[in-house]
Amino acid sequence: MKPMDIFITGGTGLIGKWTVVKLSQQGHKVRVLARGAQSRLAEFNQWIQSHGGNMALIELLEGDLSKAALGLNDADRNTLAGTELIYHMGAAFGWGLKPEQARQVTVEGSRSLIDLAKQLPKLTRIIHLSGFMIASPQLWDLLQLEAAGLDTTQALNEQQIKSLYKKHGAYEAAKIEAEFVISRLASESKIPLTGILLGPVIGHSETGELHQPSGFPALIQNIYEGKMPALPGTKQDRLPLIAVDYLVDFITGIIQLPETSGEKFILLDNETPSFEKLVALISRHVGTRPASLFVPKALIKLVLNPRIEQLLNISGGAESLDFIQPISFDTKPMEAVSRQLKLTKPNIQEVILKTVDYLVTHNFGEPNISSDQNTGNFYSIANAQTFIKGDRARADQVLLHGMPFNGDCWDDFSGHLQGTTMAVDIPNISRSRGDFSNPKQWMESVLAPLDKPTNLISHSLGTGLALEYAVQHPNKVKSLVLISPYFLQAKATSMIHIPLLAYLVKYVLNKAQFSKLILGGLKSNKAIDNAFKNTRRPGVLKAIFNQLKIAGKTETRRRFQELLQQIQVPTLILHGDQDPIIESIALKSNIVTTTIENAGHNVHLTHAQGTALIISKFQNKIYRNQSVVAN
Repeated sequence: MKPMDIFITGGTGLIGKWTVVKLSQQGHKVRVLARGAQSRLAEFNQWIQSHGGNMALIELLEGDLSKAALGLNDADRNTLAGTELIYHMGAAFGWGLKPEQARQVTVEGSRSLIDLAKQLPKLTRIIHLSGFMIASPQLWDLLQLEAAGLDTTQALNEQQIKSLYKKHGAYEAAKIEAEFVISRLASESKIPLTGILLGPVIGHSETGELHQPSGFPALIQNIYEGKMPALPGTKQDRLPLIAVDYLVDFITGIIQLPETSGEKFILLDNETPSFEKLVALISRHVGTRPASLFVPKALIKLVLNPRIEQLLNISGGAESLDFIQPISFDTKPMEAVSRQLKLTKPNIQEVILKTVDYLVTHNFGEPNISSDQNTGNFYSIANAQTFIKGDRARADQVLLHGMPFNGDCWDDFSGHLQGTTMAVDIPNISRSRGDFSNPKQWMESVLAPLDKPTNLISHSLGTGLALEYAVQHPNKVKSLVLISPYFLQAKATSMIHIPLLAYLVKYVLNKAQFSKLILGGLKSNKAIDNAFKNTRRPGVLKAIFNQLKIAGKTETRRRFQELLQQIQVPTLILHGDQDPIIESIALKSNIVTTTIENAGHNVHLTHAQGTALIISKFQNKIYRNQSVVAN
């Protein structure tokens, strides 16, 4: 197929960016309408290039759907004169939009697009992306129109439009209205149009990558954070999903099939589990208890007014309920074209779980928490859903965090280590969740896939787990690093025994107070964000305080001190001079202790590079078979 000149609205959004990448890979010249094009160019280019796009074939044009003539200047309009294909996927996106705001962007922007299309002599068709709600029988009943054929070329009257915005949120209502407007205007102007009615979009089928805070990601976050105590609707309700790469492969593939012009395709996966089973699938994966109580959607809408949603930090709860319906949609046309294009539909449940892993890894899009771009995964390990970043089979370094952090606390530090790393989240005090009554069994199961001896690097609470494993499995451990081992240092404050302290820390302290009182005034914003975010998840602070109580018991401290005397593998004990070792350590040729000056309990965070350098030098001595002498 010969390369085409293509114009895209919404090309900087979730679907748009993947579409731009695919089209440029196919050799097409792609021009993208974008607000603030110059200010977004560097970030956009970086994303496109990192995902295999060809920036030599891509151009951002300054414009805005909400403005007259799309906000294009004369020079850019002239540039578009040779356009052969338009993808229209731009719309006002968000919950709680005012109708006039959504209509100005989504509806009036579609009118302006048709005005532009009339002036493009080489244009072969427009591919318009809208939502699957267009195919809902309930919508056609609401509009008092015949649903057969999904004829959106009909003009909606004022009463129908009013009913539309009364029933649905402005975001979805404007998309529906725009579908009718663009279909009618394209038909009147004899502009070929292909309609794509898509379900909620989830991540890439291979990586789970998804950059969008609202919609499906918000559902996952609510489940992950324990904010979904009940299920809306009934057992028959469904939320049909579609993987972003399958969607993009379809809409970029049909341009080689002229017979798809003038058709509508419903793009969603009817094999998506019912909403109840979908929630249960995600809940089991992240280790939370799935909701089982059904509540009528109408009642939830009454309760979840905008003020309540803001108070509960729930995004778009009421509006998003419209997408959950007890309907199966006709995807036979999609499937027939997919066969022509030789597309393989991915397993939707596997894509769902990959999307969950991606979103949890990247903290649902929040900045300054994790700098590691590798996606972690939840694994079912010894009755605990355990979150791990790294290669479980071939990790050279295994990292076990302390409290109140999770595995992301190693991000900067691990970049200074030798070889590959695997950061493991300890159950119930981090992203991992489940039965942790047998830590020994859990550790053995975590490390079972390793195909070679590894180095264990641990901090605070993690040092006990690492030490016990190294004592029991010396042939599987190259070296052991204990950073601020709690059983050799001062006990935690007696304040941990105050009833409801966990509640007070979570709901009373702001981030600055949390840092000062809990983290000792740690300066790293990333580390503070990591700890603060980690302790917001239900049950984490309670589990942390319980672990602190256990760690402070004399019998616990004595047991690990005795285990240290049994250690056979080369062992490095690291601590800051402001958090000294107070228990005696018997001199052994395989144990080295090192003090880092001007440092406290979290030396791997405050002195990441220096701490990693000390560890690397220690490990290099072992690798060269040199003796390790205690100091």
